[in-house]
Amino acid sequence: MNPEQMISQLAGFYNHDQFAEIYLLHADEFKQHVAEKTVMDFYHYDLKRSLGEIISWEFIKAEEEVSEYLVNFKYGELSLKIALTADDLLALVNWEPVHQEEEILNIRDPLTILSTNKLTTPLERFIDQQAIKYLQNPNNRSLSIGLIRERILKHSFMANHNWKIIFCLGYSVFQ
Repeated sequence: MNPEQMISQLAGFYNHDQFAEIYLLHADEFKQHVAEKTVMDFYHYDLKRSLGEIISWEFIKAEEEVSEYLVNFKYGELSLKIALTADDLLALVNWEPVHQEEEILNIRDPLTILSTNKLTTPLERFIDQQAIKYLQNPNNRSLSIGLIRERILKHSFMANHNWKIIFCLGYSVFQ
């Protein structure tokens, strides 16, 4: 399988909400450190909810084993860098913003702030309240909060819905 075929497969799963299948495309080393739910939530809540379906993609360049594509979504675009293992699994998946930040002209309304926080515990509700206060300041664009549990850093993200930058899916393991 080549990178173009992998992107086609990933886009098909993504557009049909088959996020568990996207997880299966990753190499075993990745799966040892990142839970299936983390990947599924990233694609469902962080990408699809913000950007909609993948419309098209365009090859940009290849450097060593890494291929870069411009991925066009219904509501925006991101750069995607991927690398494949010898057995055609994803060794690298890196979603990055394509453009610099755009100035937001509207007032920060708490109802327009996107979040991956599900508000299920008192701590999550408290973090949400503090984050909304922070994001209502026009000088603040986004907030990324990491919670360390079982030596794995899980990312959470909040931003005004007009802000087109989405964070990269990643993980960090602490010794």
